[in-house]
Amino acid sequence: MRVAVHPAGEDACGLYRLTEPARVLADQGADVVTTREVVYECSFDLSHRPVALVGQPDTDVVVLQRPLHRWKGDLIGVLQRAGVAVVVEIDDDFGAVHPRNAAWPDAHRERMLDVRESTAPRHDAEARRRGLMDGGPVETLARSGRVWRRFAGVLADESDLWLRRACKAADLVTVTTPALAERYAPHGRVAVLPNLVPERYLSVTAAPRDGVTVGWGGTVATHPDDLDVTGGGVARAVAETGARFEVVGDGEGVQTALGLEVPPTVAGWVPLRDWPRALARFDVGVVPLADTAFNRSKSALKMLEMAAVGVPSVASPTPDNVRLARMGVGMLAADPAHWEQWVRLLVEREGAREDLAGRGREVAAGLTYEAHAGRWWDAWAQALDNRRAAAREKAAA
Repeated sequence: MRVAVHPAGEDACGLYRLTEPARVLADQGADVVTTREVVYECSFDLSHRPVALVGQPDTDVVVLQRPLHRWKGDLIGVLQRAGVAVVVEIDDDFGAVHPRNAAWPDAHRERMLDVRESTAPRHDAEARRRGLMDGGPVETLARSGRVWRRFAGVLADESDLWLRRACKAADLVTVTTPALAERYAPHGRVAVLPNLVPERYLSVTAAPRDGVTVGWGGTVATHPDDLDVTGGGVARAVAETGARFEVVGDGEGVQTALGLEVPPTVAGWVPLRDWPRALARFDVGVVPLADTAFNRSKSALKMLEMAAVGVPSVASPTPDNVRLARMGVGMLAADPAHWEQWVRLLVEREGAREDLAGRGREVAAGLTYEAHAGRWWDAWAQALDNRRAAAREKAAA
């Protein structure tokens, strides 16, 4: 079986969901190729929609991550008619993204371009592209507050529609959590593949520093309202124990959202390869998430990353965080009092930090791609079996 894997980007989502399992499988001898480019030569009908592949496909299974746009949905049918099984990979509920999430303009630029190009003269396509992609009027609108939030809702509905249609057509859907399976694969052709970590994370250490560092990784721009759920509890624990607070990522808005008395230290964004080492600088990590449909479908990746690099964490009790906590990773805080209590406990008691960090790292050692990448291969093989069964059923009809 030959599998072509197409991550949606070079970010953490692409890394954890496709690039890492494909790398491990290839190292183990599986025939897997990974490329972000989704290029399949097709013939087109009069409405410029693809109808057939040109030439014989050189792969048995194609994995598409986050097919949010119509053309990828069209491609699924083209590939299937050529005998290629298609897997759709999803790691977020795109129908429940917060309207103030700054990721919307970036995630949907292609859709925004489709809208503009469908209503403007063909000869001006390049000018439209520049105006849209490089700070032009639509890009400005996309980042301008209330008007954009209404526009984002339209895009969310339409992109989620294309995604759900792609999932309906797919031979198999792979997701991170049971909530996403219910959302995107009610037909039952689904494999729940929880996020894992690369084995190399387990050997990451950080140089010792004076004092205790409480830390968070991310940006408020893509976590609207999440830090607010601490209700000042983290801030009080930090202030009263004399700990420092550090952000790996974008520090804008963190002090206000958490209610910190002192501005946090901001390490800034780091290359993805350096992310685990940056997290390892924390003595205590926090993973606050608001109780929303989007977050209830999220995986416990942040907790698992911290556990792998030896950092004890305090996290919100979303379903997947609860799953990991029951395995021995981190502590859960459902209200401001518990955020303050658990962060304070871990800051003040080095033994508690070491105990929780040790348990977490032990759990993480059993949740690596090196140990479980075969689950991805089994899922892709199931997709191929499903495609062949569908072809036989169609031939017999």
